Amino acid sequence: MELVGRVLFLAASCVIFVTSSVSQAATPTVERHALQCGDLFPCPEEIQRRVDFWVQVFRQWDTGQRVIHDSDHPQKVFAVLRTEDRCSAKRPGKLVKQEQDKIRDALQTLANRIDAGQAPENSFQTDLANLYPGAGGAELRSASERLRCQSGNQDRFENALRRFGEYRPFVVEYLADAGLSTELQYLPFVESAYHPQAYSHLGAAGIWQIMPKTARNLGLQISASVDERFDPRLATQGAIRYFHDSVKQVAAAAEKQGSEVTPGKMNPFVVTSYNYGVRGMTRAIEEVGLDYVRLLNEYKSRTFRTAVKNFYASFLAARYVAKNSERYFPGVTGNSATKTSIVSIPFSASIKRLVSVFKVDESVLKDLNPALTSRVWKGFSYVPAGFSFALPLRSDDWSDQRVQLAALPPEGPSDGGERHVVERGNTACEVAELYRVKCRDIIELNRLGRQATIRIGQVLMIPGKGGAIVVAASGHRVGGHVVRGGQTPCGIANQYGMNCESFLAANGLSMRSKIYVGQTLLVPESSSGTSLASNHKVRSGQSPCSIARNYNVSCDAVLSVNGLNRRSIIYVGQTLKIPGAFQKPTLASSEPTETSVIQTTPTTSSVTTTEATPEAQVSSASEPDAKSIADNSNTANGSSWVIASGNIEGTVASSDISDESVQVSLSTAEQPARFQGSADDRLAPLYDWKDLNVELSGGNYEINVLPEENLGYYADWLGIGPAGALRRLNNFKFGDLLEVGVRLRLPVSTQDQLAEFESKRKEFHSLLVDEYIQRFDINDVQSYRIQSGDTLWGISNDFDVPMWVLYRFNQGELLARVGREMAIPEVSDRN
Repeated sequence: MELVGRVLFLAASCVIFVTSSVSQAATPTVERHALQCGDLFPCPEEIQRRVDFWVQVFRQWDTGQRVIHDSDHPQKVFAVLRTEDRCSAKRPGKLVKQEQDKIRDALQTLANRIDAGQAPENSFQTDLANLYPGAGGAELRSASERLRCQSGNQDRFENALRRFGEYRPFVVEYLADAGLSTELQYLPFVESAYHPQAYSHLGAAGIWQIMPKTARNLGLQISASVDERFDPRLATQGAIRYFHDSVKQVAAAAEKQGSEVTPGKMNPFVVTSYNYGVRGMTRAIEEVGLDYVRLLNEYKSRTFRTAVKNFYASFLAARYVAKNSERYFPGVTGNSATKTSIVSIPFSASIKRLVSVFKVDESVLKDLNPALTSRVWKGFSYVPAGFSFALPLRSDDWSDQRVQLAALPPEGPSDGGERHVVERGNTACEVAELYRVKCRDIIELNRLGRQATIRIGQVLMIPGKGGAIVVAASGHRVGGHVVRGGQTPCGIANQYGMNCESFLAANGLSMRSKIYVGQTLLVPESSSGTSLASNHKVRSGQSPCSIARNYNVSCDAVLSVNGLNRRSIIYVGQTLKIPGAFQKPTLASSEPTETSVIQTTPTTSSVTTTEATPEAQVSSASEPDAKSIADNSNTANGSSWVIASGNIEGTVASSDISDESVQVSLSTAEQPARFQGSADDRLAPLYDWKDLNVELSGGNYEINVLPEENLGYYADWLGIGPAGALRRLNNFKFGDLLEVGVRLRLPVSTQDQLAEFESKRKEFHSLLVDEYIQRFDINDVQSYRIQSGDTLWGISNDFDVPMWVLYRFNQGELLARVGREMAIPEVSDRN
């Protein structure tokens, strides 16, 4: 049986093009075509006029034209406009809306005249009446509510035909090897116009327009360094996996319903499922059987909408136009397939190193390796070990360069750059200046978000600096620790009283790194060379945690060795034991070293200092030891409270000091210029990732399920293989839907596993944001009141905004409740 498959519909989406606005004839004619569809992919008479419409979209109207037509009868075209306006269902452009209003009014007026037994009063109404011969007033009023806007695709299709020559050979080969109809080679014309870097407004990517959530189920990797949806070969293999699953499930549903299963009956449903999903198709089959015409005419569902109904027709149209390309696009020929050599990268490597070894221009490598993410090309991440790296074809297969690459030493951290341990007084932009890199790159690489807040002791990755590790000021000696069975990096750090991040940085490790029995790890020591506890005499202005940071040890280690807890009070002159570590350069004794002011006499008043403004400053407030004790001398005489942490200085009137938190803000002049613009404010919700952390609740590690996540991703990030353990822990059955917002338990057994999970989860969502903001601008954010009949899926499609973006802009809430106000970002293409 030759059958078919799924993903997302791009051709029907509207695109912005800057052209003049001119209205053409009121009712342009849609020609009839001799489609000759065949038995495998039939085109019954009832859908042929739909197919005719899409043939005209692909061969006649270009992307600068907007076609206003009847959504149920697309061949009934009211007008064609040339305009830059979008065809958004909820927010059409001004000219599109004006034309739709004009047509709607004319249809309703014509309906009233027909009901009154009157003839059309002008040529426009006459043209409309000719589109609906013999129609009564009710039918015309119904048509006035079915107006739809569609962008032309003629120029996109012409470019697709050129790219088709490059990709067709392996697409046909893979389909044939899989036992699928090679006619499926025409589906990417509908999905992406065969553009390998195609990226829809809803987040579907590559020539097969695969969504992030779907990718994992199709065996495609998405990580900080690789997004295999953009690799045409890998994506085709993923789409084939979908086709096989779709065929299997559609056939099973049809047999259960009692329908006769043949290729000709199956294929319209399997092709439609590529846009609608297998679950949607199986539900439809349960109601209407394996009858495609009946499906279009009788099946009712809030999600079975115009784009879904037109998907199979648009596939048939693209197939017809491509097969007749010499007639419709004379002189257009396909590109030749690029021949390459494939090198397996032996260990993670930076693009800078690969360019140096192979002596190939970076732009050429970028074209040959579309799966590598922008973070790799910017030097933020490495090409991962084992990656099949494409190079221009050479007769010697790059043998000398392979040997040279394998002989080079590892470059250091797999993130692709140096690391800097944040010290008191640092800001993100000052660190960038120190390493002579862009502040924006520091912020992007470390995912600092709009506020670019950093904290003392945090390890910042420095882009494109070759992998050296910067741990502290020079002159500090280091000792060694030989790894024993069962140990972890953070466990070893804790043994020596060190901050885990600092210990990892000292050894060029990350939370994802593995260590081995017998491996020697560096243990930074104090200048005296001892790694045992030393003593520190408390000075005015210090707290236990500020002292711990100055010695680069964990606060908990200092508290533990001195028998203290987070609420303990220390006094000037008191001697504290410090577990062994190197000490940072000390400041003058008269200068405070912490946001806290330590008392010379006991007191019970406390203040929490936090940052609430978009500064690239060190944040002490985000750490557990931010609570401190108020200085009685300051509050007694009414003078201002001076808060000093790095470069942050603010004053709070004494009357404002209480047990509640104190907000410390900076002037606009102190803010990095990048964050003063409104454009960055509009992007801020995309970086609000507080919901990515795992929470400990009732002895269980739990998360809230977010858009584009699934059990397969969770299993991968936890390193547990199949998702069976997750299902058992959460009492899920195989095939159960995982809904956004559901509370999910995680089978976490170690802190390293937890850190790995959170790191990979953040990488995944970081990539979604990276890919989105590379292609789209958020121009404004407006409110939409949910109406009866709305679904979240429908709102997402109507406004061309991914579900995960809606989730971020609505503060993690997506409730389709009638009357509720939703924040909807207005998005435009960057190019």
